[in-house]
Amino acid sequence: MVAITVSLAVSITDTVPSVPFEMNTRLPSGRTATPFARNLALSPDAEQQFLYVGGGKSIVVLDRKTLDVAGEIEVPGQIGAGHHIATDSKGNIYIAQTAAGLQKLVSDAKQSLEAVKPEEVNALEGKDVLFSVRDLKLPFKAEGFLMTFSLPNFHFHATTAYDILRSKGVPLGKRDYMGRMKLAS
Repeated sequence: MVAITVSLAVSITDTVPSVPFEMNTRLPSGRTATPFARNLALSPDAEQQFLYVGGGKSIVVLDRKTLDVAGEIEVPGQIGAGHHIATDSKGNIYIAQTAAGLQKLVSDAKQSLEAVKPEEVNALEGKDVLFSVRDLKLPFKAEGFLMTFSLPNFHFHATTAYDILRSKGVPLGKRDYMGRMKLAS
């Protein structure tokens, strides 16, 4: 399984009126509940005041002492229920996207790319591209963005995903990464 990690900077400043929070588990017949903490994380403050509970398309923020709902975080771009929540010392919350969500993202991207005509892509040659993340802004020409940023990032992440899968015992090799070779006939 491959997961996309979404980083969110979360700051709880306003609280929602307290509503009792109930944890209900509905399991298909014949299955039993085994407690685990894959959809739980604690806030990084020294008191660990908040408990983050994942499920659905949001993260519910609970006051850890009372289990009252303190807020809810809608996750932008989240498709389906996320899993495996973690926090860092800066207060960022990280969630892993499900495989079904990843498949939908890939399918949507494929449809979008199929709608673009080659002439539209070729018209971007030499154009300015501004890549920005938060306060960081990186100016490129289209070709530079593709060759020195996008492709290296793609190959880095694809290789990392292969390495993770292989370390988990998935039988992948160089040929799986390279795909079918197009030889001269």
